Amino acid sequence: MLDAPGAELLVTARLNGHLDPIDGQFHWYGRISATGANELPDPGRGQVFLTVPGGRPTAGVLQERDPWGDLRIAGVGAPPFPLEPLTNG
Repeated sequence: MLDAPGAELLVTARLNGHLDPIDGQFHWYGRISATGANELPDPGRGQVFLTVPGGRPTAGVLQERDPWGDLRIAGVGAPPFPLEPLTNG
């Protein structure tokens, strides 16, 4: 679910992320799409919240629209998806 100013939409998200060794924070990013690309809000409208099934709303920013109408989303901090625990071994 994407909660943007003035819109709440059911979306499909393809997400990834990494721990940045320079700033020590987790940076997550990906692409979101909706059934109708024209339903997605314009990028740069400020903070949005992305919620994945079983997760909690996570703040992110819409960055750009690709040629297919999907949007790039990015955030810093705890991601909207669960992380695999680290193991020593």
